[in-house]
Amino acid sequence: MSRLAFIGAGSVSEALIAGITGSRLYQPHDILVTNRTSDEHLQTLAERYGVTASRDPELLKTAETVILAVKPKDMAEALESHRFWLKERRLIISVAAGISLAYLRKMIGDEPSLIRAMPNTSAIVRQSLTGMALEEAKRTDDTELAESIFACIGKVFIVSEDQMDAITALTGSGPAFIYFLVEAMIEAGKKLGFTAHEARSLVSYTLYGAGTMLMTLPDDPATLRERITSPAGTTASGLAVLNEKDVYNALIQAVLAAHARARELGQTNTFTR
Repeated sequence: MSRLAFIGAGSVSEALIAGITGSRLYQPHDILVTNRTSDEHLQTLAERYGVTASRDPELLKTAETVILAVKPKDMAEALESHRFWLKERRLIISVAAGISLAYLRKMIGDEPSLIRAMPNTSAIVRQSLTGMALEEAKRTDDTELAESIFACIGKVFIVSEDQMDAITALTGSGPAFIYFLVEAMIEAGKKLGFTAHEARSLVSYTLYGAGTMLMTLPDDPATLRERITSPAGTTASGLAVLNEKDVYNALIQAVLAAHARARELGQTNTFTR
């Protein structure tokens, strides 16, 4: 397989490199990494995964596929710095939020296939849900290659580009909303006499079991909830409090607010046009 280059050496790049090398999709010596400022990050990736970390653009030119893993505010500078060799690549994938395919096409030129991807932080444990938006791929195997790369860190869900803001809200911000609920349950566990460590273990495994049920069984969440809820029982008493506080609708509004903010950032970001 041809070589793969990362522009950006942050947490997303490391999660992808760990997944890719672990699955042997690419051999470590076929993965190249560069960034703008941190030699320490480059050295860490080289030592930890055996990849080639370099600031030499001539070396990066040997990669057919490039993943743009820089922050949105740094994208313009990254594209300007690497524009002349990027335009000759086969496939370029951006994981930067709010950077449209139209902007990338304008900056890079007509030749490479372009794809946007939005993994989430569960990529660290190879359980990301990555939303992926495709431009009309120039080669049918480019999409398959991109999917195989992100399948190394979890599942891939293909969406239209105008759904990327929704993916950001639901699966990008979504883990934070779940962690918020977990924080509250751990605090409740501490009030019930468990240590913080014990409460975290209890809540985490409860969440893991519930998630496995959702992923495994065909039943919808309401049915699963109803099976636990006996009339006048303990679960019913707890749910009554949640309903009194309107937690259900608050969670819906949280996701919608995240979506609205993602759209706002996209509309005001000059990189989207």
